[in-house]
Amino acid sequence: MILANHRNKHYPKVANLVLSHGQEGSSAAGEHPKFLSICEKKGELIPVLVKFSPPVSDAISQRIADLLICEHIAHKILQKHGHAAPQSCLIRGEGRLFLEIERFDRNKSGGRLGIISLRALDLEFVGQLKSWADTSESLFRQKKIDEITYKKIVWLETFGRLIGNTDRNHGNISFFCDGEKIKGLAPVYDMLPMMYAPQQNQLVPRLFNPEPKKFSEISVWNDALIAAQVFWSQVHHHPQISEEFKVLIAENESKLLPLR
Repeated sequence: MILANHRNKHYPKVANLVLSHGQEGSSAAGEHPKFLSICEKKGELIPVLVKFSPPVSDAISQRIADLLICEHIAHKILQKHGHAAPQSCLIRGEGRLFLEIERFDRNKSGGRLGIISLRALDLEFVGQLKSWADTSESLFRQKKIDEITYKKIVWLETFGRLIGNTDRNHGNISFFCDGEKIKGLAPVYDMLPMMYAPQQNQLVPRLFNPEPKKFSEISVWNDALIAAQVFWSQVHHHPQISEEFKVLIAENESKLLPLR
């Protein structure tokens, strides 16, 4: 357990410990280095997952830090548009940037909530692992999820591709469940412009070229498009985003205008 005002000193120590033991120590899925912790905030013990950058000293480490900020911005925008997203905050310590995310699979007493991924449901009931929309449409037709949940997933996929999230894997969408009953959509995970993520420790030039709406996106398009425009605007004006990344994404908001 760590006090909130001690995180900037404690998290760098944990990050070094995690890296010294390899990625297995993160105890969470995904490629990004991370660790689990419990933070005391206003007298409450909050289970959190913490992603972190390397010490920011070069273009690669700066890009990773920029993308963590992008993920934090995406959380706030999702919440404002009525979609489930985790509470998160940014913390700096010993040259690293940390993205602290409150865990949504725990209750206030620390017990585990029932969670099942879209991937697991696809493998059991669909067997395609195509797009989020394709899988959720099939689950809706089979009455495994309701129409509201289906439309929310379509919105998330639309928003994701309009912010350059090229890694929309089925493990990043999950549901709260009670036994075999789906109770609702859990907060989305890893919603950020992954097209800009370093590949094999290199920055690969990539052009943001958003595609027009698909038939399945018609009902959610306008709202998702507005949210994506706000996202790129906030990224471009965020005080902690590097100037290099701001130049890289400078035209992304304007590229969405013809898609209205």
